[in-house]
Amino acid sequence: MEDLKNVQVDDKQPLIYVVDDDAVRRTMMRIVQKMKLPVEIRDFDSAVSLLKAIENGAAVPAVVISDYQMPEMKGDVLCEKLQALSVNGKPPTVLILTGSNIDLLRSRFEEVGAKYVFAKPIDKNIISTIENKIREVLAGL
Repeated sequence: MEDLKNVQVDDKQPLIYVVDDDAVRRTMMRIVQKMKLPVEIRDFDSAVSLLKAIENGAAVPAVVISDYQMPEMKGDVLCEKLQALSVNGKPPTVLILTGSNIDLLRSRFEEVGAKYVFAKPIDKNIISTIENKIREVLAGL
């Protein structure tokens, strides 16, 4: 991957990127759009496609919601790479969704800068919590 430090930052509407190799879950995460938040949501089918998009000029998002277990690159590695980028002087806030045991992976998620980790399957309670976390992030921009 090329150096990601000199990339465009969207200064209009905050961006949320959803990264998941499962189209059903990406579609489910679009529920976030219905939260009436002043954001734009884009989805990616892999961490690699998200990083390539940024390398090719896509804006750095304020928030990334990523699956953990994906082919090519896991969500923790994506999170680590995103820490080199910034939106208003801060790296994107990364929320990880995982079907794996969170307790076993907690130190790795902390090490790479993942702010929040949620267990799958995604339900209404998780969607509500994600909305609250996104609101907190937006308030801090």
